[in-house]
Amino acid sequence: MRAILPLLTATLLLLSAPCGQASSNVNEGEELAWAENIGWINFRGDGSTGVQLLTHYIVGRAWSDSCGWLEFGDVPDYGNAYTQAPGDTGVNRNPFTGALSGFAWSDCVGWVNFDTEACGSPAMIDANGIFSGFAWGENIGWINLGNAGDPHMPPVSGTLIPLAGMDEWSIY
Repeated sequence: MRAILPLLTATLLLLSAPCGQASSNVNEGEELAWAENIGWINFRGDGSTGVQLLTHYIVGRAWSDSCGWLEFGDVPDYGNAYTQAPGDTGVNRNPFTGALSGFAWSDCVGWVNFDTEACGSPAMIDANGIFSGFAWGENIGWINLGNAGDPHMPPVSGTLIPLAGMDEWSIY
C-alpha cells in the first residue's frame, strides 16, 4: 500500500497540471482573433484542444482554417516562464502588467511574436482575461487580439488560471 500511494499522488499531479493538449478556458463566443492575411484564428481550437490562459504564460494551441495550428507552448521547462531557449519557447504573460512576450509557432507560417510593445499597441491579457493589442508574424502580418476594429465583435477572453505555489517575483 505504501508503494502505491506515491505513484497515485504523482499520477494525480501530472493529470491536474495544465498542458497544451487540454481543453481551452477561452470563453465560448469570445475566441476569435483576426489576422489580415489568414483570417480568423480560433483560440478555443477544436473545442477539446485549445489555448489555456494562466497568470504567467499561455499553453496549448489555436486553430486557423488557413494555416492550421498555432502552438503556444506546453508547460515551461523551468518554473513559471518560457526561457525562449530551443525546446522551451512559448508565450509568457507578465502577472503584474498583463504584457505578453515570447513566440508561438505554426508549421505553415513560422514564428509569431507576442512581444510587440514597441509597436504602440502591445499584446496583453488584463487581469480579467481580456486580450488586447497585436501580435506579429513575418509571414502573416498583424494579428488583432482585441475586437478586430469591430465594436460589435468581442475581444478574445477567458479566465486566467493562477499558478499555485509560484512566487510571482521570481521572474519579473
